[in-house]
Amino acid sequence: MEMKKRIHLELRNRTPSDVKELVLDNCRSNEGEIEGLTDEFEELEFLSTINVGLTTVSHLPRLNKLKKLELSDNRISGGLEVLAAKCPKLTHLNLSGNKIKDLSTIEPLKELATLKSLDLFNCEVTNLNEYRDNVFKLLPQLTYLDGYDKDDKEAPDSDAEVYGEGLDDDEDDEDGEFEGFPELFVASRSSSCWVFKRPERFPHNLCRRGGVRRRRRARRRGGGGRGGGRRRGERRRGGGGCQRRGENRLHSKISSRKQ
Repeated sequence: MEMKKRIHLELRNRTPSDVKELVLDNCRSNEGEIEGLTDEFEELEFLSTINVGLTTVSHLPRLNKLKKLELSDNRISGGLEVLAAKCPKLTHLNLSGNKIKDLSTIEPLKELATLKSLDLFNCEVTNLNEYRDNVFKLLPQLTYLDGYDKDDKEAPDSDAEVYGEGLDDDEDDEDGEFEGFPELFVASRSSSCWVFKRPERFPHNLCRRGGVRRRRRARRRGGGGRGGGRRRGERRRGGGGCQRRGENRLHSKISSRKQ
């Protein structure tokens, strides 16, 4: 689906000024640029454009109230200087899985005085010697880099991941065990898994964000360079979006109930 059409669908009879969160994951951008998003989204605080084929953020409109920007799994390699001018209140920026190779690419982010969290997981820049120390020196306003602070303490879980963690603790009957999830997402259930009507609209992209957090932890346990190792006791899995943490938990929990 094209980005313009996706934005129109996400509005759902609202005006742009009424929207505070906008998720455009997995739609198609035109020539690697943001399109259909205007400065009429003046109240927007959270924007997610994961895996939409972006190569630049130059066409991002001015979003004065934007705090969290998800740009992971695109092809961005530079041009980040526009963020300071267009998103002056940005606090969280996720650039994981982009084509960022050196520190000079992220140097313009020092103009974002409010930036507290930056994610560069799975970017080539993370392979540089003294990567973490140098980024914290370059961007002294940062509190968390790739989910950890200067003392290697992990950042508090996001709302999305707390949402997912709750699945393990719920012991209610099967009909009510996922009542925390809007019915919009659950279309049908087979004998072994749930099927979502629109996986790309799962709250705050739970599955992808959970997967990034899991891989980050694996890497910090000694997994090595880009991509890292895997979490202790975690099976090796092939690629594919259906293998992310949120979906795995839904699958395993329902399977155990059926046995």
